[in-house]
Amino acid sequence: MKKLHVLFIAVILLPAFLHAETLQIGADHWAPWIIKDKNSYTGIVVEVCREAIKRAGHQCVIFPIPQKRRDLLEWGKSVDVEPGCERAWRVDHENVSVYTIPYIQTRNVVVSPQKTYPAVNTIKTFYGKNVGCNAGYYYTDGFSNAFDEGLIIRDDCGTGHNLILKLIKKRFTAALVDTYEWKYWMKQLGEDRSKYEESYKFSHMNNLRIRLHISKKHLVSSLNTALETMKSDHSIESIVRHFMADRS
Repeated sequence: MKKLHVLFIAVILLPAFLHAETLQIGADHWAPWIIKDKNSYTGIVVEVCREAIKRAGHQCVIFPIPQKRRDLLEWGKSVDVEPGCERAWRVDHENVSVYTIPYIQTRNVVVSPQKTYPAVNTIKTFYGKNVGCNAGYYYTDGFSNAFDEGLIIRDDCGTGHNLILKLIKKRFTAALVDTYEWKYWMKQLGEDRSKYEESYKFSHMNNLRIRLHISKKHLVSSLNTALETMKSDHSIESIVRHFMADRS
């Protein structure tokens, strides 16, 4: 009788095992969203994505890969998933991508020492100034055009860490950066965040979603359900608090 009971449970669970998939997540360091931790990865979007995949009944593996290599060479081959992405960032890959519902919002801002450029609403305030940026990023609100036309002097930094470090050391008086990113690095570098302010806030909010290769479009519905439950039970808020503690 015991054997029959075990067999019955196995038969009931078998469909779930048969349909479970292992998704390949390609990650490129972008704290606090994606953080390289020794030989593994963590961060806000990594943990949200990992939990959503788990709740949807699947598994995942995460490995490092530069963004350009992922999108141009490995997308749909060794990489199935980008854990956090604004749809507008990947317009060149729209035909090979599908997206979940958005699960968190963020935006770019210009950060500066208090009272340097207090609460401006025009980018003309920064004309003729050196503004620190993350290398290779395109910026809306006319900033990239202003950089190209030489109206604002772009000072590229290879990492968010270096960007905020140079702001602290007064290599420039303004840094263009994600609002979560600068708060994270101020804390990591032991700097008093109250000495700085968001002088300019971009008009567009970035709605971060999980991006999947189009071959995984059958998983979108179950991932959306998982993300909705994570919103309802405040799991996403808890993940954000974990990485942004004392950084708000």
